[in-house]
Amino acid sequence: MQRIGFTVIRILLHFTDIISGGRGRMDRLTWNRLNPVVSYANVLQCDPGFRFGPRRITNHQFIYVAAGRGTCRIGGREHKAEAGDLFYYGPEVVHRFDADEAEPFLLYGLHFNWTGSLSDADRAYDVIGVPNEQEESVQMNEAIVGERGMDELRITDRTIIHDETIPELFLAIAKTFRNDSEKSRLVSRGLLIQLFDRLHGNSRTEQASLSPHARTLFDVRDKLDGQAAKPYDRGWLSAWTGYNPDYLSRLFREQFGLAPHQYHLQRKLALAKELLEHTGMTAGAIAALLGFASPHYFNRLFRQHTGLTPLTFRQMSRMM
Repeated sequence: MQRIGFTVIRILLHFTDIISGGRGRMDRLTWNRLNPVVSYANVLQCDPGFRFGPRRITNHQFIYVAAGRGTCRIGGREHKAEAGDLFYYGPEVVHRFDADEAEPFLLYGLHFNWTGSLSDADRAYDVIGVPNEQEESVQMNEAIVGERGMDELRITDRTIIHDETIPELFLAIAKTFRNDSEKSRLVSRGLLIQLFDRLHGNSRTEQASLSPHARTLFDVRDKLDGQAAKPYDRGWLSAWTGYNPDYLSRLFREQFGLAPHQYHLQRKLALAKELLEHTGMTAGAIAALLGFASPHYFNRLFRQHTGLTPLTFRQMSRMM
């Protein structure tokens, strides 16, 4: 019991420092556990009006827009896509890209996993088409490396790239990947680690350029992360910022694609998944710990958002 209690406390404090290798899902990874594997890299000149998706994949992907423009939809959120934009999505997140008719995309693509052995580079990933209506379901899509603070790298749907060396690294990874040797896999890993380091520097530049208004929204997001184990309280928004909750909710949705209460719920469900995977707590105990109204409500909400009951999710997470 004491061992389980310690695990619960650690998860509540750090949110998660664990990767589920079978599904490739990650919420937070420490830098010293970063051990990435490139599984595919390419350069694609799209035809006018070219589309791929809606689809899901079983690993992680970066798409860098080197030229052209269009639109993309990731996890139920739509973005304009133009040169200098970097898009990211993880396993099972529904996504779609549509190239402009007049100025189609030139894309740099990179499939990878955050950790694994170099032999995993030979392991195929799946690309799964999905019905159009699944594009409307909002899905959490974020990766975090490092503890909160100056060393944290947080990657979301869309990042504006300021560092000109980042597209050069994408090209270098694509060129190295074509060699397909043990050495090239190791070099690809090194280049990908460099890419994460440059993205960290890029994010610091981007955050420094944010307006005070935008910095407030990022601060609210971080505070919501820290309150994931508690029932949502709308009063937090005015207490943290002094703004009217309705006004702040609208700004938050414009910035992150989700209302604050939706974002908080996604974080709470992610925490519930970690507890199901890595402790022996019952679903009822988890529901009580995380402030759900009842075990029945927790079960219904969990199934609505994941397609699985808590028990089924736990069983699947422990399969090899």
